[in-house]
Formats: sequence, C-alpha cells, structure tokens
Amino acid sequence: MKYMHFNSSCAWAGLANLLALRGYDTEDAEIALDMGLPYLIAQEDGAYLAGPMLQGKRWFDLYLLPRGFVVEEKTIPREELSRFLEKQDSAMLGLYVSERDKHAVIYTGMKGGKLSFLNNKWESDPAPGTFSLTAEDLLLRADEPTTVAVLHRCKPQETDFSKLRRDSVRMLGSMRTDLHSFCEQPQDPEAMRGALNRLFRPLFLDGISMMELLGESGIAGNMKTLQSQLMSLLRAGITAAPSEEIDLSLLDRTVEDWADLIRKKDA
Repeated sequence: MKYMHFNSSCAWAGLANLLALRGYDTEDAEIALDMGLPYLIAQEDGAYLAGPMLQGKRWFDLYLLPRGFVVEEKTIPREELSRFLEKQDSAMLGLYVSERDKHAVIYTGMKGGKLSFLNNKWESDPAPGTFSLTAEDLLLRADEPTTVAVLHRCKPQETDFSKLRRDSVRMLGSMRTDLHSFCEQPQDPEAMRGALNRLFRPLFLDGISMMELLGESGIAGNMKTLQSQLMSLLRAGITAAPSEEIDLSLLDRTVEDWADLIRKKDA
C-alpha cells in the first residue's frame, strides 16, 4: 500500500499504487521529485494548476513514459462502469467519499461478488486502507460519466521538460498579473470563494507542499504568510479589495522566487 505524503496527492499516491501492482516500487513524493513536479504550472479550463492538481494522462505520462509505462484514460458511462472494471486487473478512478468530496481510489479486482478498492490515503488516516462496493453502491459514488485510468507497459520514451518549464515561468507571470487584477478591486465573499481554486490555489496552497518537497523553507514560509492573510480575509466575510489584507509585494517576491527556481533547472 502506497500512502499520501503531501497535500491533495491522492491521485499521485494512486499512480504509485498502480505501479506497485505492476512490480515498480515508488512513492508519490518520489514521483513528484523525479519528474520535477514542483517546477510545473499550467492553466486548464480557466484555472491555474500546480503540484498535485496537475493530474491525468498528460501529466502522469511525463513520469511514466521514460520508465516503460503509459496511462490509458477511458470515459465510461456510469451504468457500464462496474462491467468495465470487472474486465480490468487494476484501474484508478475518482469516487465520492462524501456528497461533495471526490477521491482517487484504485480498483484491484472482484472479491466475494464485490468490487475491491485501495483507498489512497495518509498513513496516519484512521480510514480503512481497503474497501468493497457492490455494483449498486458504485453507481451512487461515481460521476456520470466516469474517467478511468488504466496502466499499461510500453517501450520507454524520453520526455523533454525544458519547454514545459519555460511555459511554467510564463504561466507564473500570467497568474501574478491576474492575481493583481483581482486583488486590487473590491470582491464580495462569493467572488472570493469562486476564485480560490481557479486563481489562488497554486501559490497559496499547492505551492507550499511543492516547496517543502524541495526543501525551500523560505519560499514555503512566504506562501504560508500569504495563505494566512487570505484566510483572514475569508473569515472576515466582507466585501473588500483583497490587497487590503494580502501583501502584494510579498506575493510578487514569492512568485519571482518560484520562477527563479524553475529557470535554474535549465541554466
């Protein structure tokens, strides 16, 4: 069983579990460091993404292809999901563990007429590491449709990260501009909540765990300060320009420090 070692890494721990089932031993943190995940930032569907939020075939294959593996993603209608999984020896998919919270889990086969799963979790989490669902239970926990990731072996292929890192530096600049535009104008609580995952998350949350993986405690500390300022504003629940609480000069320095780390990878 491979556990989570950084915030929101259930999909990356899931990738480690899929690999373990193929006889390849690694951990989510090792994957992140080996592929340089802390140096990658992107924008998808209008949201800035970093660290554990860079998920799916595009990102998993960056790590997998040089090691002779590849992810195949299938979009399965919910009514057909149980039948599809029964034909696989393993697969990763997201299931709802509560009404709103979706979590990456690993299908490992049928046992006693039920579908068996690994729960990608923190080792200290008291939740069970494995669980089983009937086909009917699965319907209640799955999206319509559901994306399923299946791991295959392939001929090893090299991947080039240089362009991705250059794009990431540009993306950080774009994110900083958008953060300034947003923070310098009055925002009501609803607008703030709507911007959390779309705009704030890379610098104010996921960047912290990525910098901690790199041992960059100074940058991580600055991100935590920004996070604290953001949380103070959210707790106040008022309409205000976020720049009244968030130190934009610190934000600028932190973004530039992150960008410098990325540039040094190709120096």
